[in-house]
Amino acid sequence: MFLPVGNEIMEATTSRRSRFYEYLNLRPLFEKYFKEDPEFLWTAAPKPRLTDESYVENYYYLFEINDWELIPAAKPVYVHKAKQRLFGPYGETSWISMNTLSLGPNTICVEAHEANYIDQLTKIGFEVIPVHYDAVTPFGGALHCTTLDVYREGPCEDYFPKQIPNY
Repeated sequence: MFLPVGNEIMEATTSRRSRFYEYLNLRPLFEKYFKEDPEFLWTAAPKPRLTDESYVENYYYLFEINDWELIPAAKPVYVHKAKQRLFGPYGETSWISMNTLSLGPNTICVEAHEANYIDQLTKIGFEVIPVHYDAVTPFGGALHCTTLDVYREGPCEDYFPKQIPNY
C-alpha cells in the first residue's frame, strides 16, 4: 500500500476489503517525516469503494506484455489455519508462502517452513534467507505485508513500461 521512491512516499489503496484501514497505522510516521523534511513528498491516492465492479481480473496479461517469465510456484508446505484462504492451483492450500520480502535483485526472505519454495528459489539463483514468521500470519499478512522500506538507494526502475490498454 506504500511505495517509497526517492524522497516521496506514495500511498496507494489496497485491493482487499479486509485491509482497507491498514494505512492508518503508518500515517503518524509519514506525518513526522513530512514535518521534519521540507523536501519530503507524501502522495495519497483516493480510497476507492472497492465494489465488485472495480476489480480487474487476469493481471497476468500485464506481466506477459512486459516480457516477464512467470514460473509456477512450488506447492506450499505450511498450511495456514486462518478463516480467510488464498486459492491456487493446489486447491484450498494457503498461498501465504508467496508473501516474501525482497532485499535486493537476488536476495529474498522466505517463511522458514517453506522448504519447497526455498529450494525452488535457490535453484533459479536467489540467495534465500529463511525467516520464522508464521506467528504473524494470523494477523493478515506475512513478510511483505508487515514490512515497509521507507528509504532506498539506487535508481528508480520501471518494471512495467507497457500498460493494460484503456486502464
